This record gives sequence, structure tokens and C-alpha cells, in this order.
Amino acid sequence: MCFGLLFSIISVLVVVPNVFMVGVLFGFDPLFGVLSILPHGIIEYPRYLLSLAGSFMITKCVIDLLKGIFSKKYTVKGVLTESKIHYKDILLTIVFIIILLAIAAFIEAYITPMCIASYYGV
Repeated sequence: MCFGLLFSIISVLVVVPNVFMVGVLFGFDPLFGVLSILPHGIIEYPRYLLSLAGSFMITKCVIDLLKGIFSKKYTVKGVLTESKIHYKDILLTIVFIIILLAIAAFIEAYITPMCIASYYGV
């Protein structure tokens, strides 16, 4: 149970600094913030939320598995069998996150610099 909870806490702690950085960037120059974050942020920030949802699904599976290990009411095999749907959901979520990450990386590498250069004339 500690590993599952630790996994979720680490996931939340990865997302929080990004939110603060966006706030700082918008505080210094809002237009630059919009031009540098909006193109890829439209895809990247929902991906963060989806990643958090995936980490919470994994945490639920780990906790259920530990219940099966330590409880006389459940068996490990029974818990694993009941969790097959969750494992498929987790796998699909991970694949979708990777696809969104690749799209956001492409936009950040090629489209965002063009937006900034076209406005600021760099």
C-alpha cells in the first residue's frame, strides 16, 4: 500500500511545479506566456491530468492486490482476475499518454518557436 500511495504522491508532485511555472511565466509577460505555452499546452496539460488518472488507477490496483494478500476474505488470484479490466484501462491510458506526449513535443519543437519568432521578430 505504501508503494501505491507513494506512486500517486510523486505523480501529483510532478504536476504541481509545472502549474507554478506557468503562473510565473504569465506573471512576467502574459503575451509571451500565451505564445510559448498555448500551442503545445492545449495537448500537454490534459495529458498531465490523464497521467494523474492513470497513476490513481495503478494505485487502486496495488491497494486491491495488497488487500488480497493480507485479507482472508480475498485471494490474490481473485483480485488479479477482477482487475483485468483495470489493467486494460491502464495500458490504454499509457498508450494514449505517449501519443499525446509525442504530439505535444512536435508542436513544442516546431510550431511554438515559429509563433514566438513571428510575433517578436526573432
